[in-house]
Amino acid sequence: MVVTVITIYFVTIVAIYRGHSPILMSILTSAIVISLTFIIIGGLKKKTFTAALGTIGGVVLAGLVALLFNNWAKLSGWQEEAVFLSTSTEGINFNFRELLFAGIVIAALGACMDVGMSIASALDELKIQNPNMTWKELFKSGMNIGRDVIGTMTNTLILAYVGGTLNLILVFVAMDFSLTDIINKEIIATDIMSALAGSMGVVFTIPVTAIVYALFNKEKTAYKKKSDNKIKGKRSLKI
Repeated sequence: MVVTVITIYFVTIVAIYRGHSPILMSILTSAIVISLTFIIIGGLKKKTFTAALGTIGGVVLAGLVALLFNNWAKLSGWQEEAVFLSTSTEGINFNFRELLFAGIVIAALGACMDVGMSIASALDELKIQNPNMTWKELFKSGMNIGRDVIGTMTNTLILAYVGGTLNLILVFVAMDFSLTDIINKEIIATDIMSALAGSMGVVFTIPVTAIVYALFNKEKTAYKKKSDNKIKGKRSLKI
């Protein structure tokens, strides 16, 4: 948590405030957070490398979905905070559409990391317990595990955004806005886009992680366990 907070502040916030591209900074932040977090959690192992690649794949695809949706919905990124930021800073021209994209990428990062490590860790345990599993069986198991994860994780993202804008939605309802009017408010549309992009990132992370782990463990002898039987003073290998 400390590593993530420090990275987001010094790499993303400070760099963007100094005029660097929000898109580049969000991508750099994602790469640093993914690498450091997974190394701290799992060490330098195939499981860690697999989870990192799967997460990066999911985050990149979530970003592409956000860009496509943004171009279709023509969101400007101008909200109350954007107006305040533009009037309170001098000599800095912020690209609020890029800031919107950067926020979506960072928001999707946590969910994709969660799913990526969950799939990689589960497959790693399966391979340890059954070294004879083929890469096709590993991939199928990863997809089966992923199907159970998708529903709860996508709900987590949607409910988080709804909870964050609950007061605002109640204000719109009190003003007798219809559901269509509420959805078309830019601040609500932005949260909807963020939830959808994050959910798609989770969906993409699962097959990417599963196929990467399966390909890394195509050989049945990826894991070797020592047997308790001694032959001529040496331990035999049980494969």
